[in-house]
Amino acid sequence: MDLLGGIAMGILSMASFGVLDFLTATIASKIGSFRSTFWLSLFSFVVLAVLSVFLSGYHGISAFDILLLVSAGLLSVIAWLSFTKGFESGKISVIATIGNTWGAITAILGFILLGEKVSAIQAAEIGMIIAGTVIISIKPSEILARRGKPAAGSLYAVVASIGFGSALFIVAFVSRSIGWFPTALFLSASTLFFVTAYGKSSNLKMRIDSKLLPLLAVMGVVSMAGLLFYTIGVTYNYSAIIAPVSSASPLVTILLAALLRGENVSKSQAAGIVMVLLGIMALSA
Repeated sequence: MDLLGGIAMGILSMASFGVLDFLTATIASKIGSFRSTFWLSLFSFVVLAVLSVFLSGYHGISAFDILLLVSAGLLSVIAWLSFTKGFESGKISVIATIGNTWGAITAILGFILLGEKVSAIQAAEIGMIIAGTVIISIKPSEILARRGKPAAGSLYAVVASIGFGSALFIVAFVSRSIGWFPTALFLSASTLFFVTAYGKSSNLKMRIDSKLLPLLAVMGVVSMAGLLFYTIGVTYNYSAIIAPVSSASPLVTILLAALLRGENVSKSQAAGIVMVLLGIMALSA
């Protein structure tokens, strides 16, 4: 797969994760961070398990690969629990923005640990995408109103960003040796195992109103799609390029909030959207 195909996968992943963030913010306030994470993980794994019947390609999976994916699963659970917890107490725009800076973390780890090299022009384009992603969701008036105080839920979002960035870096590393689908499937299984173990050890309730199951099922499918698109992209291209595109999902989240909830898009947010789009188009050229 060439760079253009990889960026296309990143864009599809961005769209999926943007929809997922919008839906997660809605459901987390109703059922809490644990149950949101558990049911999302369960439905994602079920979909991938069904797909595994039709998709093959399991080869050369070593004990080290499994250990890495188990670690990624643990990081993913910590990230999801923190992300959904942040949505319980903070604003969608703030939590989504901070949480989705994971692309920068993955890119930096790709530079340092995998020796991924990009040109100065590509680095500038990646920087434009990351900067635009931040600008999209941060309103200057809200920053001034806080007077230097951290926004509600922002600490959870920071933990989520670090967890997502580290886990998805591991995904990029492992997928190149065992393939994109086995990587996604093992990560999903590991995530479900850890969130279930956490719930059992903490005596947390897993049952929810059955009326919410269809929405959670949709979220599981969307989450699975985002993960698969991302994994395909980084299997054949640098994570330093694909991750920032994928993590620009607040663009989609903010647009959905504007279209479905009537939230206004400020001038600064519009400028951020333009920056992200221009960065992606330049990177694809």
